[in-house]
Amino acid sequence: MDEIKRAAGYIRVSTVEQSLKGLSIETQITEIENYAKYHGMKLEKVYIDRGITARKSLEKRVEFMRMMKDVEAGKINHIIVLRLDRFFRNVYDYHKMMNEYLTPNNCDWSAVKEQYTTATTNGRLMINLRLSIAEQECDTDSDRIKDVLDHRARQGYAITGEQPLGLKVENKRVVKDPENNHIAKALFDTFEAVNSIKKAMEIVNATYGTKIFYNTVARILKNPLYYGCYRGMEGYCEATVTKEQFFNVQRLLKMNVRKRGNKRTYIFSQLLVCDLCNNKMPGHACVSRGKDFKYYRCHKNAASKQCDNHLSIREEHLEQYLLDNVEKLLEEYIISVEVEEKQNKPKKNNRAAVEKKMQRLNDLYINGYIDMEKYKNDYAELQALIVDEPEKTAKKDLASVKDFLQGDFKTIYSTLSVEEKQTLWRSVIKEIRVFGKDIVDIKFL
Repeated sequence: MDEIKRAAGYIRVSTVEQSLKGLSIETQITEIENYAKYHGMKLEKVYIDRGITARKSLEKRVEFMRMMKDVEAGKINHIIVLRLDRFFRNVYDYHKMMNEYLTPNNCDWSAVKEQYTTATTNGRLMINLRLSIAEQECDTDSDRIKDVLDHRARQGYAITGEQPLGLKVENKRVVKDPENNHIAKALFDTFEAVNSIKKAMEIVNATYGTKIFYNTVARILKNPLYYGCYRGMEGYCEATVTKEQFFNVQRLLKMNVRKRGNKRTYIFSQLLVCDLCNNKMPGHACVSRGKDFKYYRCHKNAASKQCDNHLSIREEHLEQYLLDNVEKLLEEYIISVEVEEKQNKPKKNNRAAVEKKMQRLNDLYINGYIDMEKYKNDYAELQALIVDEPEKTAKKDLASVKDFLQGDFKTIYSTLSVEEKQTLWRSVIKEIRVFGKDIVDIKFL
């Protein structure tokens, strides 16, 4: 007598499919129960992933993964689904499931509404073909939805009713929420001032009595919707912050390091770069007689000895070098930028004037005053005189650098906290290139 198969039913249905296609959970359960009874299987359990779309990864299907664990434990040796597309919508996931779970545990599967076999070459081919078609249909649907959403976004309509802090939907468009837009703006302003997500969160929460968490602040600061951009379309909604402020915050975020462990703050964190291998030079500390001595070293050398820059540069020495030389270096930088912009001033476009001369040349040729050879030579000479419209290059904003120089920072520097010193240097320095204990180059913003 054949062993009775211990079967499990699997159901996956999205909210849209339930409403549009009638694929209710109750209907699928009944179909699976009838199938198991007709084929003499013992239905142990039905696993249901509710509201899950076909594009979700296997790991995000909670009930599916629970079913696979039961397969591994030997509780199930057969799986029943309504149709193959309830199980999978792409070839990769199907073969991953077969190779990692079903085949090693002698578990097979069947579909109530469709007939498949994995025992023959043609049967396996039909499964792959069906999955490929389902995957193509899924991708096509996704592209169509994306096109519709992009079209609505270009018209300025809100795509979803859920908006981040400080924004809301009104008359189907994203607008500022007067109740809390100022709080979102304060997060940008405060982070720009303190260079710390945690500190910005604490200051804003204390000021406005809010309870905004760290990850929420990080998401807000990275959301281009706050400068009015959505899906690459600027002007989508009214800006909370300027584009310049938003991208300055993005630059500062790349340097922002969440402190752990000993909670040391390094003044030049994320600014130092190894001149030999272009890797960042993180800070590390040596403690002697109860005092911290902070250094920076090449990460690649410290981690794997794959860079020859094996020496560390001391923070105290680097700090003193900048205090002694930064004014002179910044003045030289300002002069070099202004001279470069003057030298690279684009020539005035003369296309219209030359084209007038070409037209007169055409008239001379048509009226028989010059021959073809003369016409060709003169036309080529005129064409060579045309200056194409020069590419517009972003002009460097020296305002922050000049403000830094006029601020008499040396007078107050010794009174600043480590975090404030960090903010000060980041306001003018983009990168410090180091080799050994020597500063090779300083790049300013």
